Amino acid sequence: MKAARNSKATVNAAHEVPTIGSDSTGFYPQLWFLLLSLMVFATYVAWDLNLFSLILASDKSYMASLTMSLVVVMTLHCGWHIFHTSRHSRSAQRWLDEKSLLATQASQSVFVQRFVNDISVYPADDIDDKDAILEIHADAVRSPTELGWFFVDLAVRLGLLGTIIGFILIFASLDNIDIEGGDDLKNLLIAMSGGMGTALYTTLTGLVGASVLSFQYLILSRQSEHLVAQLLRIRRRLRHGVAQIHL
Repeated sequence: MKAARNSKATVNAAHEVPTIGSDSTGFYPQLWFLLLSLMVFATYVAWDLNLFSLILASDKSYMASLTMSLVVVMTLHCGWHIFHTSRHSRSAQRWLDEKSLLATQASQSVFVQRFVNDISVYPADDIDDKDAILEIHADAVRSPTELGWFFVDLAVRLGLLGTIIGFILIFASLDNIDIEGGDDLKNLLIAMSGGMGTALYTTLTGLVGASVLSFQYLILSRQSEHLVAQLLRIRRRLRHGVAQIHL
Protein backbone atom coordinates (compact mmCIF):
# COMPACT_ATOMS: atom_id res chain seq x y z
CA MET A 1 0.00 0.00 0.00
CA LYS A 2 2.82 2.38 0.86
CA ALA A 3 4.49 1.65 -2.47
CA ALA A 4 1.22 2.31 -4.28
CA ARG A 5 0.83 5.66 -2.49
CA ASN A 6 4.37 6.64 -3.42
CA SER A 7 3.68 5.71 -7.04
CA LYS A 8 0.53 7.87 -7.08
CA ALA A 9 2.44 10.75 -5.52
CA THR A 10 5.07 10.49 -8.25
CA VAL A 11 2.35 10.64 -10.91
CA ASN A 12 0.84 13.69 -9.19
CA ALA A 13 4.19 15.44 -9.14
CA ALA A 14 4.77 14.60 -12.80
CA HIS A 15 1.44 16.17 -13.74
CA GLU A 16 2.23 19.34 -11.78
CA VAL A 17 5.54 19.97 -13.54
CA PRO A 18 4.98 22.80 -16.03
CA THR A 19 5.47 21.98 -19.67
CA ILE A 20 8.15 23.76 -21.68
CA GLY A 21 6.58 26.75 -23.37
CA SER A 22 3.61 26.87 -20.97
CA ASP A 23 4.29 30.57 -20.33
CA SER A 24 4.38 31.44 -24.05
CA THR A 25 0.68 32.19 -24.48
CA GLY A 26 1.42 35.87 -25.11
CA PHE A 27 4.40 35.23 -27.37
CA TYR A 28 2.45 34.52 -30.56
CA PRO A 29 0.32 37.72 -30.56
CA GLN A 30 3.49 39.74 -29.93
CA LEU A 31 5.24 38.00 -32.81
CA TRP A 32 2.26 38.69 -35.08
CA PHE A 33 2.29 42.36 -34.04
CA LEU A 34 6.00 42.54 -34.91
CA LEU A 35 5.32 41.03 -38.32
CA LEU A 36 2.37 43.39 -38.83
CA SER A 37 4.58 46.37 -37.99
CA LEU A 38 7.11 45.28 -40.62
CA MET A 39 4.28 44.86 -43.13
CA VAL A 40 2.94 48.36 -42.42
CA PHE A 41 6.43 49.83 -42.78
CA ALA A 42 7.01 48.00 -46.06
CA THR A 43 3.59 49.14 -47.31
CA TYR A 44 4.44 52.76 -46.47
CA VAL A 45 7.77 52.52 -48.33
CA ALA A 46 6.06 50.96 -51.36
CA TRP A 47 3.38 53.66 -51.30
CA ASP A 48 6.00 56.39 -51.03
CA LEU A 49 7.82 54.97 -54.06
CA ASN A 50 4.53 54.81 -56.02
CA LEU A 51 4.92 51.07 -56.48
CA PHE A 52 1.23 50.38 -55.87
CA SER A 53 0.09 52.86 -58.50
CA LEU A 54 2.64 51.44 -60.95
CA ILE A 55 1.45 47.87 -60.36
CA LEU A 56 -2.23 48.74 -60.60
CA ALA A 57 -1.68 50.79 -63.76
CA SER A 58 0.34 48.04 -65.43
CA ASP A 59 -1.91 45.14 -64.46
CA LYS A 60 -4.54 44.59 -67.14
CA SER A 61 -5.87 41.40 -65.55
CA TYR A 62 -6.72 42.93 -62.14
CA MET A 63 -5.17 39.87 -60.49
CA ALA A 64 -2.70 42.05 -58.57
CA SER A 65 -5.45 44.16 -57.00
CA LEU A 66 -7.40 41.00 -56.18
CA THR A 67 -4.33 39.48 -54.53
CA MET A 68 -3.72 42.64 -52.48
CA SER A 69 -7.31 42.61 -51.28
CA LEU A 70 -6.98 38.93 -50.39
CA VAL A 71 -3.84 39.64 -48.33
CA VAL A 72 -5.57 42.42 -46.39
CA VAL A 73 -8.67 40.33 -45.64
CA MET A 74 -6.72 37.22 -44.62
CA THR A 75 -4.35 39.28 -42.47
CA LEU A 76 -7.37 40.47 -40.48
CA HIS A 77 -8.65 36.88 -40.35
CA CYS A 78 -5.33 35.57 -39.08
CA GLY A 79 -4.89 38.34 -36.51
CA TRP A 80 -8.38 37.81 -35.11
CA HIS A 81 -7.83 34.07 -34.73
CA ILE A 82 -4.40 34.58 -33.17
CA PHE A 83 -5.86 36.73 -30.41
CA HIS A 84 -8.91 34.47 -30.11
CA THR A 85 -6.71 31.38 -29.72
CA SER A 86 -4.43 33.25 -27.33
CA ARG A 87 -7.40 33.97 -25.06
CA HIS A 88 -8.31 30.27 -25.02
CA SER A 89 -4.69 29.37 -24.36
CA ARG A 90 -4.47 31.73 -21.38
CA SER A 91 -7.68 30.25 -20.02
CA ALA A 92 -6.37 26.72 -20.45
CA GLN A 93 -3.11 27.68 -18.77
CA ARG A 94 -4.98 29.16 -15.80
CA TRP A 95 -6.91 25.89 -15.56
CA LEU A 96 -3.66 23.92 -15.53
CA ASP A 97 -2.05 26.22 -12.97
CA GLU A 98 -4.87 25.70 -10.48
CA LYS A 99 -4.30 23.07 -7.80
CA SER A 100 -7.98 22.26 -7.40
CA LEU A 101 -10.11 21.03 -10.28
CA LEU A 102 -13.21 22.71 -8.86
CA ALA A 103 -11.60 26.11 -8.33
CA THR A 104 -11.17 26.86 -12.02
CA GLN A 105 -14.77 27.25 -13.21
CA ALA A 106 -14.83 31.06 -13.06
CA SER A 107 -11.56 31.51 -14.96
CA GLN A 108 -12.37 29.34 -17.97
CA SER A 109 -13.33 30.56 -21.42
CA VAL A 110 -16.39 29.11 -23.12
CA PHE A 111 -14.21 26.89 -25.33
CA VAL A 112 -12.22 25.44 -22.41
CA GLN A 113 -15.37 25.06 -20.30
CA ARG A 114 -17.09 23.14 -23.08
CA PHE A 115 -14.06 20.87 -23.50
CA VAL A 116 -13.89 20.18 -19.76
CA ASN A 117 -17.61 19.45 -19.62
CA ASP A 118 -17.45 17.11 -22.62
CA ILE A 119 -14.51 15.20 -21.16
CA SER A 120 -16.07 15.00 -17.69
CA VAL A 121 -19.22 13.31 -19.01
CA TYR A 122 -17.41 10.04 -19.72
CA PRO A 123 -15.85 7.70 -17.13
CA ALA A 124 -12.11 7.80 -16.53
CA ASP A 125 -11.54 4.47 -18.28
CA ASP A 126 -13.49 5.46 -21.44
CA ILE A 127 -10.37 6.32 -23.43
CA ASP A 128 -11.82 6.05 -26.95
CA ASP A 129 -14.63 8.55 -26.41
CA LYS A 130 -12.29 11.02 -24.73
CA ASP A 131 -9.84 10.68 -27.61
CA ALA A 132 -12.70 11.42 -30.02
CA ILE A 133 -13.68 14.52 -28.04
CA LEU A 134 -10.06 15.69 -28.06
CA GLU A 135 -9.86 15.22 -31.82
CA ILE A 136 -13.10 17.17 -32.35
CA HIS A 137 -11.86 20.13 -30.34
CA ALA A 138 -8.39 19.92 -31.90
CA ASP A 139 -9.96 20.03 -35.36
CA ALA A 140 -11.92 23.14 -34.35
CA VAL A 141 -8.67 24.77 -33.20
CA ARG A 142 -6.80 23.86 -36.40
CA SER A 143 -9.56 24.70 -38.91
CA PRO A 144 -8.71 28.45 -39.25
CA THR A 145 -5.11 27.51 -40.04
CA GLU A 146 -6.19 25.04 -42.71
CA LEU A 147 -8.39 27.73 -44.27
CA GLY A 148 -5.46 30.12 -44.19
CA TRP A 149 -3.14 27.70 -46.01
CA PHE A 150 -5.81 27.36 -48.71
CA PHE A 151 -5.75 31.11 -49.31
CA VAL A 152 -1.93 31.13 -49.30
CA ASP A 153 -2.08 28.66 -52.16
CA LEU A 154 -4.81 30.74 -53.80
CA ALA A 155 -2.58 33.84 -53.74
CA VAL A 156 0.12 31.93 -55.65
CA ARG A 157 -2.44 30.67 -58.15
CA LEU A 158 -3.79 34.18 -58.72
CA GLY A 159 -0.26 35.31 -59.51
CA LEU A 160 0.19 32.46 -61.98
CA LEU A 161 -3.18 33.23 -63.55
CA GLY A 162 -2.13 36.83 -64.03
CA THR A 163 1.10 35.62 -65.61
CA ILE A 164 -0.83 33.52 -68.13
CA ILE A 165 -3.13 36.43 -68.92
CA GLY A 166 -0.10 38.67 -69.45
CA PHE A 167 1.43 36.27 -71.95
CA ILE A 168 -1.91 36.02 -73.73
CA LEU A 169 -1.88 39.80 -74.06
CA ILE A 170 1.67 39.65 -75.45
CA PHE A 171 0.73 37.12 -78.10
CA ALA A 172 -2.45 39.06 -78.89
CA SER A 173 -0.33 42.13 -79.64
CA LEU A 174 1.62 40.12 -82.24
CA ASP A 175 -1.51 39.17 -84.16
CA ASN A 176 -1.83 40.74 -87.60
CA ILE A 177 1.15 42.99 -87.02
CA ASP A 178 3.06 44.40 -89.97
CA ILE A 179 6.40 46.00 -89.24
CA GLU A 180 7.42 48.38 -91.99
CA GLY A 181 9.53 50.84 -90.12
CA GLY A 182 10.87 52.08 -86.83
CA ASP A 183 7.53 53.51 -85.72
CA ASP A 184 5.77 50.18 -86.19
CA LEU A 185 8.47 48.40 -84.16
CA LYS A 186 8.14 51.00 -81.41
CA ASN A 187 4.37 50.53 -81.29
CA LEU A 188 4.83 46.76 -81.15
CA LEU A 189 7.20 47.02 -78.19
CA ILE A 190 4.78 49.35 -76.40
CA ALA A 191 1.92 46.90 -76.96
CA MET A 192 4.05 43.98 -75.74
CA SER A 193 5.17 45.88 -72.64
CA GLY A 194 1.58 45.99 -71.39
CA GLY A 195 1.29 42.21 -71.39
CA MET A 196 4.78 41.79 -69.95
CA GLY A 197 4.00 44.20 -67.14
CA THR A 198 0.84 42.27 -66.34
CA ALA A 199 2.73 38.96 -66.28
CA LEU A 200 5.60 40.18 -64.09
CA TYR A 201 3.68 42.35 -61.63
CA THR A 202 0.98 39.76 -60.97
CA THR A 203 3.65 37.11 -60.36
CA LEU A 204 5.47 39.45 -57.97
CA THR A 205 2.27 40.32 -56.13
CA GLY A 206 1.22 36.68 -55.82
CA LEU A 207 4.58 35.53 -54.46
CA VAL A 208 4.94 38.40 -52.00
CA GLY A 209 1.34 38.08 -50.84
CA ALA A 210 1.65 34.31 -50.36
CA SER A 211 4.91 34.77 -48.42
CA VAL A 212 3.36 37.38 -46.12
CA LEU A 213 0.32 35.19 -45.43
CA SER A 214 2.43 32.06 -44.91
CA PHE A 215 4.47 33.75 -42.16
CA GLN A 216 1.27 34.80 -40.40
CA TYR A 217 -0.42 31.42 -40.64
CA LEU A 218 2.77 29.73 -39.47
CA ILE A 219 2.40 31.76 -36.26
CA LEU A 220 -1.27 30.77 -35.98
CA SER A 221 -0.38 27.14 -36.66
CA ARG A 222 2.18 27.01 -33.86
CA GLN A 223 -0.23 28.70 -31.46
CA SER A 224 -2.99 26.26 -32.40
CA GLU A 225 -0.71 23.30 -31.71
CA HIS A 226 0.22 24.88 -28.39
CA LEU A 227 -3.46 25.06 -27.44
CA VAL A 228 -4.02 21.45 -28.55
CA ALA A 229 -1.15 20.39 -26.28
CA GLN A 230 -2.81 22.25 -23.41
CA LEU A 231 -6.10 20.45 -24.10
CA LEU A 232 -4.22 17.15 -23.96
CA ARG A 233 -2.78 18.09 -20.58
CA ILE A 234 -6.25 19.06 -19.32
CA ARG A 235 -7.58 15.69 -20.48
CA ARG A 236 -4.81 13.89 -18.60
CA ARG A 237 -5.38 16.03 -15.50
CA LEU A 238 -9.10 15.28 -15.55
CA ARG A 239 -8.56 11.56 -16.06
CA HIS A 240 -6.06 11.45 -13.22
CA GLY A 241 -8.29 13.57 -10.97
CA VAL A 242 -11.36 11.40 -11.59
CA ALA A 243 -9.39 8.22 -11.07
CA GLN A 244 -8.00 9.62 -7.83
CA ILE A 245 -11.52 10.46 -6.60
CA HIS A 246 -12.70 6.90 -7.34
CA LEU A 247 -9.70 5.48 -5.48
